[in-house]
Amino acid sequence: MAAQPAEKPCAGIDSPEPTSALTLEPTPETIPEPWREGYREIAAQCELDNPEPSGDSVIEFGTVKYDLIDVDGDEIPELTAGMDGYFVSLYTYRNGEVHTLMDHWAYGAMGNYGYEYCPGKNSLRNYNSDYAGLVMNTTYMTIGPECTIDVTAQILTRNFNDVNGNGEPDLPEEYDFVENGPSFVDGVEISGEELASFAAGEYEYISGRWSYDKLLAELEK
Repeated sequence: MAAQPAEKPCAGIDSPEPTSALTLEPTPETIPEPWREGYREIAAQCELDNPEPSGDSVIEFGTVKYDLIDVDGDEIPELTAGMDGYFVSLYTYRNGEVHTLMDHWAYGAMGNYGYEYCPGKNSLRNYNSDYAGLVMNTTYMTIGPECTIDVTAQILTRNFNDVNGNGEPDLPEEYDFVENGPSFVDGVEISGEELASFAAGEYEYISGRWSYDKLLAELEK
């Protein structure tokens, strides 16, 4: 009788083949974005530098509030921290680290209206008035390549009839308010069209809207 061929074992039943253990590789969705951790560290330091007020000081000073805003139009937002009507700080994340753009920039007194930004356009603006608004100083700024706030234009507007030409509202000029008075750059008068050309679009004030805990929750998203 001819020899019968040996039966082959059924793989996976009689002779299971060894399998390697599953290894879960991190995906872009599971890797934390480094700017989030950087902003968490900055916010934690802000909380240490500006402890929670208590008693009557809550009414006087308020608390630090935070926000994530898009100033320069890249994929990473900027972090704001400040007390409404008192000061604001602004941070950006570039080249693997957090950079301080504004460090407790004060406003709300001495004619300083606060600091604005045009979302995504890398344009910031500040209004600062003298003589109860008769003289308006407008400063346009940008985030520079070295992560600094760089001034791009300073405009002086005289909202009064400067009869004697000395640039200051003397008596009786201080009672002669002129809406949208003449504007000057480096002492040279500019047209209304030139004045409007400095604006990049609609501006919003740089301020906070979230508590520290709310910011941490947003950074976890």
